Order: sequence, then C-alpha cells, then structure tokens
Amino acid sequence: MSSDDVRSFDTLADLSVEVAQQIVTLAAEAMARRGRFTIALAGGQTPRALYQCLASPAVRDRINWARVHVFFGDERYVPHDDPRSNVRMARETLLGHVPCPPDQIHPMPTSTFSANADEAAMEYERTLRDFFGSGPLVFDLVLLGLGTDGHTASLFPHSPALREETSQVVAVTANADPPVRLTLTLPPLIGALRIFVMAAGPDKQTALEHVLAPDADVDLYPAAALRAADGRVTWWVARL
Repeated sequence: MSSDDVRSFDTLADLSVEVAQQIVTLAAEAMARRGRFTIALAGGQTPRALYQCLASPAVRDRINWARVHVFFGDERYVPHDDPRSNVRMARETLLGHVPCPPDQIHPMPTSTFSANADEAAMEYERTLRDFFGSGPLVFDLVLLGLGTDGHTASLFPHSPALREETSQVVAVTANADPPVRLTLTLPPLIGALRIFVMAAGPDKQTALEHVLAPDADVDLYPAAALRAADGRVTWWVARL
C-alpha cells in the first residue's frame, strides 16, 4: 500500500481544481512529445466539477484543444440525449464549452440502437483501432471513478469482462441503471500512460480501503486491478 499514490482533499471542488491543473500539464507534455493529447473521460457524478473547471476560461485557454482527442472509458447503452448518458454529461459540462474539433470527439456508439450492444462494442473497438493502430492502445490519460461497490468504468464485481484479455471494448450487463453498458476492458485502462481515479464522499471510503488493501480481490473490487499500473495511477480522494 505504501506505493499507492493517494492524494486527499477536503472537498471535491478543491480536488477538481488540482486535477484540472494536472491535466493542463499532461496535455502540454503529450503535445510536445507527439503533437496530440488523448484522454478517455469518465462518466458519473464525480467528474462534473472537474469538467466544469476544465471548461472555465482560466483553464480552457491553457489547453490547445485543436490537438486533443477525446474518448470514453464507458457508456450507458442509452441514446446520447438521455439524461443517463455519459456523453450528454460531458457535452453539457465540458465538450460544449471548449473548441475541440467535433471529429476529434469519439463517443461510444449507443445513440441509434441500430445495432445490439455487442455490435456497438465492436464498432467502438474499430474506432479505437483506426486511431491507435494494431498495437496496444495507449491513452495519455484515462479518467475513472470509483463506485461504492468497488467498480470502475463499467467493470463491476464478478463481471466476466474482468478476465477479458483480447477485446478492448465489451458490452456488459450489471445490476445498475441502466443495466446494459459498454466499457473499455482492463488492458487499455491499465495500459494508459497516466490513470486518474477520482473518489469523492464518505460513501466511497469503504470501497477505497478495500481497493487499496494489500490483498485486494479484483473480482470483488475491480478498481484494485488498476494498481498493476504501479507508478502511473493516482487516486484522487475528497472527503466531501
């Protein structure tokens, strides 16, 4: 547990400001190395304050959005205008307020229901392969949350997706609303150059303690699998 990079804050607002500053730095470094910055966004409630901070003029204008490529770590299998959609939340809080070219925003294809969830997962994998090529998927940054049950992205306890080693994107069914979701699998999540996991509120504390325990069971607390990316994962924790 001593190797875990855990950064604690009193409030989610304080945490979000610091994470936003870190993203500004990471984006500049990635653009200097390769001319672009690739980020996979998280859904849920916790990242909202971060996205609003990134969209604020003081932070927004420090990022060259013309060189940013946006992906998603998971998505609920609902249309993009559904209130539960991660894409909708990201657009309302961030993407609708920054000059990122539309063709550089890559949402998971859940908006039309022209295909079933498994086909949609394969379509998003093709999108990723078209962008990254045939080798390992390596995002500059993956943003993730932590559920009270220890899940991250849409990798839930006891999910067969936790053992997936070939597909980069899969459809899953979980005891959640909505139950059907698309999610990146562990290889592309763990393979990112940097991983930021955000956990806010007292209801996440027990899950975090289990995830960071030396003998953490990945099947019970899937976020514990991220610790394999030792030195590249940061746990951002807010009490409130």
